[in-house]
Amino acid sequence: MRNSSQIELIGYVHDLPKCPMKDTYPHFVSFVLSVTKKWKDNKGEEKKSVEWFKCNSWQEGLSKMILDNVKPGAGLLIKGTPKANPYVDKEGNPKASIDVTIREINILSYSTEEKTVAKAPEFIDDEIPF
Repeated sequence: MRNSSQIELIGYVHDLPKCPMKDTYPHFVSFVLSVTKKWKDNKGEEKKSVEWFKCNSWQEGLSKMILDNVKPGAGLLIKGTPKANPYVDKEGNPKASIDVTIREINILSYSTEEKTVAKAPEFIDDEIPF
């Protein structure tokens, strides 16, 4: 039996995707996705919780598609592998952030702030002669 973990997120892009290690890892792309949960408590008051996920891609084609098409405010469906990273906040409380290595991404909506239509991803010719 093979062990694996998968997470599925539906949320909105917070900021422009970045390529923080362009010299060392040119195909590494990272961006933050917010996932909001809304509900009503027993008193009928609306409650809201926002979770933040750092999403990463190491794949050349996927990274290029993200850089060309993913803009702040875009709605995305992401499937990937989660990894928890523990840390201690400024007050000394233990916390964890969740990084997601993207395996699949679907653009559900474009940002209303962006007036331009995202261009289609470029396909790379793999030079197979058939």
